[in-house]
Amino acid sequence: MTGKLIMHLRQGTILSALKHVVKKKIKRFLRDNSFGRWFLLRFNRSQGRCHISKAEVMNIDISDTCNLSCVMCVYEQTRNENKFKKMMSLELFKKVFDSVVKIGYKDIELCPAKGELFLNKNIWPILEYADSANIHSLKVVTNFIPIRQTDIIRFFNLNKLKLLEISIYGFDPDSFKLITRKGRAQFNKLISNLDILNQIIDSNERTFQIHFRWWIGDLQEFNASKSKYKQYIRTLGKKIDRLDIKEYADNRAGMISKINVSNTGVKVRSASSKFSKCGPCRYLFTDFIINSDLSISTCRCYDHTGKLFLGYFDEKPLSHILSGHNQLFNRIVTEQEQGIYRDPCSTCSQYKSIYFPGGKCLEYQQLKKNFNL
Repeated sequence: MTGKLIMHLRQGTILSALKHVVKKKIKRFLRDNSFGRWFLLRFNRSQGRCHISKAEVMNIDISDTCNLSCVMCVYEQTRNENKFKKMMSLELFKKVFDSVVKIGYKDIELCPAKGELFLNKNIWPILEYADSANIHSLKVVTNFIPIRQTDIIRFFNLNKLKLLEISIYGFDPDSFKLITRKGRAQFNKLISNLDILNQIIDSNERTFQIHFRWWIGDLQEFNASKSKYKQYIRTLGKKIDRLDIKEYADNRAGMISKINVSNTGVKVRSASSKFSKCGPCRYLFTDFIINSDLSISTCRCYDHTGKLFLGYFDEKPLSHILSGHNQLFNRIVTEQEQGIYRDPCSTCSQYKSIYFPGGKCLEYQQLKKNFNL
């Protein structure tokens, strides 16, 4: 029994306890049933009640190239066409970072939306600069392959690092090759680095969490496999804070299909149902990203064609670009208020309505006021 139910029973109010149980079941039905979600979205909208999560997080991408060629990466399709790889310099990062902190963002994610962070030769000066600043947290995402032993040790010296997220692909050399389209050298380097991490975890205290996102490919083959590597990851997974086994890849706003991942065992999520769309997507307000070429988008991972583009960092103040004073941003929000979802939002599988519970609850008028809409 939950704590609230026990409290009701201790107070001797059986009717109150029954009301608590019924209320909880109704909430669960509304969240988990398709018709219930439809009703909940429209009810919350009529009440002007919306929900926003991680509103103070800013994503910064410092690399435009990657050491892997994953089948579910939309940028891999165009990366070879671009001969000029963008890497954010330390000087530019300082300008971007300082502007982000100045307007109130305290949680920074260095996210590899287009490339692998550790291919940027400035990665450690960048991390150390962020670590010395007045922020709450720093999150780093990496595939952990282009990393040296000294890099792994240095993670434990970062005071602001709160989360190290490691993407792992495949459960043996063959599945690794199918998903990443890379061979033994990269696979062996990953194992070597995980071995080092395993040893360091045993001998060091840490103040940050470690998460594994493990893309396994074919679930049946994964379950049937008895590879040592699979068992090793599972064993190591018990030492870290979270191990997510990923069977499905995002459709990347309609740009990744079954054809792209054929023969790899990876499944692709279908686009969000129009039935579930109601009002603006919460990612419009929570997933801004500043890319290595200084372009800014409302969506961290899904604006691959620039249709959610808001401007360039060096053109106008950041506070203007990320607000309703920017007509590009204002237009996108207004369209979705009216039920108009342009590409890539029309085919995205990650749409989450601001009216669906989850995260901080606030009045919609307050949200609009916060963003000068």
